Amino acid sequence: MRTGASVRAAVTAVVGFAATLTAQQRPPLPPGVAPYVSVNAPLVALTHVRVVDGTGAPARDDQTIVIRGERIDAVGPASSTRVPAGAQVLDLTGHTVIPGLVGLHEHTWFGGVRVSTPMGASASSLYLAMGVTTVTWLWKFRRRRERGWVIAILVLGIACLPLLPSGYTKRLSTMIHTSADPTGSAQARWQDTVAAIGYVRENPLIGAGIGQDILALNEVRGLGWRSVHNVYLQYAVDLGLPGAILFVVLLGFCLRSAASVERSSLGEDLPALAVGVRISLVAFVAAACFHPAGYHFYFFYIAGLAVSLRLIATSIRPRAAAAAASGAA
Repeated sequence: MRTGASVRAAVTAVVGFAATLTAQQRPPLPPGVAPYVSVNAPLVALTHVRVVDGTGAPARDDQTIVIRGERIDAVGPASSTRVPAGAQVLDLTGHTVIPGLVGLHEHTWFGGVRVSTPMGASASSLYLAMGVTTVTWLWKFRRRRERGWVIAILVLGIACLPLLPSGYTKRLSTMIHTSADPTGSAQARWQDTVAAIGYVRENPLIGAGIGQDILALNEVRGLGWRSVHNVYLQYAVDLGLPGAILFVVLLGFCLRSAASVERSSLGEDLPALAVGVRISLVAFVAAACFHPAGYHFYFFYIAGLAVSLRLIATSIRPRAAAAAASGAA
């Protein structure tokens, strides 16, 4: 626990250092930024820290890091790295410094309709995936000894419903009741869905080509420069119904692959990983109805895990059976 807290504290400090310029080069930090910056000095020395540089090299203990303005000026052993005069010195013995962490590509807004809408179109699929993931996971515990925790979680979730922000459920309902969205986001999604269905009806066998759904929909609905927010329709527009059916078959094969490993008796680790992969795929099945993620990496990453699990299970199953037979003998 102490090590984790130390890492978090050190990362917070380093992020604050890297985000600031010298006092002579920039005005004071704005009120919205200042609470997140623990040190705002032009010259800072972090002494006696452990450094993990992110290259795979072993961690280095008892290091000194000198930060000048926005740049790291020096890194080296505390015994030989000189601390410049006038630097603010922080003795971080027992703390660890790591490279800054950058979040993945995420959207909680939908722009280009009337306004940029927080928690509009893109986040709806995340809400749906979260619900499906939670329900699927809890369902798996219904016959286990831990089912008491499942009941407690459900009771706690229901008890917290009155704490939801005002208008939260109304925003969620726009996934179905599109006319209730005052921003135009849901209406735009529905317009794109109708346009995509119309295009597929006119071109059922040969689509517009890989990655051409935006241009195809522009011809149907006018210049909107948006993908249809539905993976299955996205493939149908691009590749025709045969391509969309092929994608659904691939998705079903991945689900069956994960399920077969989950039901196997190949120890604990492999089936446990298969459970997580299958739940992720189930969530994708639902979320794919609300997001243009046909060519995004995360489905193919999870699908690759499912296929790999099946291949691994196939390769070790004969050895496991032989070991069981020899043990019985």
